[in-house]
Amino acid sequence: MAARVAGLDDAYLVAAEDVPELLDAPVGSGGAVLAVRLEMAAVYLRLVRG
Repeated sequence: MAARVAGLDDAYLVAAEDVPELLDAPVGSGGAVLAVRLEMAAVYLRLVRG
C-alpha cells in the first residue's frame, strides 16, 4: 500500500473510522458524508489503476 501512494502527494489516507455513521451525524451532514465516500472511491480507483 505504501508503494502505491508514494507518488500521490495530494492524497490523504482516510479510514472508515474517520467517516461518521449517518445515525450519529447531524441532520444536514448527509451531503458531506456522501462527498467523503465519493472521494474515497476516487482514490481507490486511482490506486487500482496504478
